This record gives sequence, C-alpha cells and structure tokens, in this order.
Amino acid sequence: MTEIPAENESGCISSVSSAGNATAQSADDKFAFGECELLLDDKNRCNIPKKYQVLFSSGGFLTRALNGESLVYYSDAVWSKIKETLTSMDFTEIDGEDIARFLSIGSEVTLDAQSRLTIAPTLRRRANLGKEITLIGMGNKIEIWDTNIWHSFDRRHSSLASLGPSLEKLNLKSRAREYPLAGA
Repeated sequence: MTEIPAENESGCISSVSSAGNATAQSADDKFAFGECELLLDDKNRCNIPKKYQVLFSSGGFLTRALNGESLVYYSDAVWSKIKETLTSMDFTEIDGEDIARFLSIGSEVTLDAQSRLTIAPTLRRRANLGKEITLIGMGNKIEIWDTNIWHSFDRRHSSLASLGPSLEKLNLKSRAREYPLAGA
C-alpha cells in the first residue's frame, strides 16, 4: 500500500492511499484521509480537493451519516455493498425499515468538470450545513460537516476516554499513553 501525503492549493493536508497495482485498481482499494475546510457557493457546490477526488472517480451516494450531525459520501463500489445489505435486511422489524429509510434519503452524485460537488438543498438542511464546511476523509468514505458543528463534535469525541475501546481494537491504547492527544 502506498501513502502519499500532500497539501493542496487551499492548504488542506491529507493523504491518499491506494492498494495494489495502480493500473488495476478498483474503487474498493481507494482511500482518502485528512481534514479540509471548504466553502459552499450560492449553488450549494464546493470544489473537491484533488486528494479526495480518487473516491469520486466512479460517482457515489451522498446521504445522512449515522452520527446524525453530518453527511457521508460513499463511492459507488462501497454504496453497492451497502445497498446489498439493505435489500437483505428483515423489514418486518422496525429497525431494519428505519435504517433503510435513514440511509436512502440521499442522492447519487458525481463531480462536475471543475471537480465540484453539488449538495442537494434537502441534505444541506438535514446536516445544518452553512457556507463553511469541513471534509473528513475516513478511508473509503468522506464525511461532510458544517465547520462549527465539526469543531464542537471533535472536542466532545476526541478524548482518550471516548476513544479507549477503539484504541484497544487497533492496539494503540498503550501507545496513546506515550503520545497523549492535545487537550486530552
């Protein structure tokens, strides 16, 4: 796996990883990591930095994130797997129907010729997106947050106490004591 750290024109620091042979990659092996603050224009569009564009190469689906406070973009390959799972769920149970409804309220998206993403007004309202937004590259998906909401969420959820169980799963908890998070 190759990781390429980079800073784009707008100063966003991110890294893009791709596994396998670059000429034979599927959308499944493309990853984007990092945080980037952007502005939405009057037509609900934002310029997607080059480092994130790898996930948009085949289009995808933009919907509400399970955190209830942001949007999430899934590449077409990832969304296809989610759709398969949704169609196999038992809809005689309330939660199966609720999760399908929750995730299905979204839209298929692609970047335009200028690498801009258009966010549907209904999705923008559901995530309370203002003009200033933050992209969070999370591997094979991208979260889209209102910048102020993101900063508040990040402060509440980035302590070692809240990350403890996940750090253990990643075998990072013992190392976290050596390198504590700022403000933790």
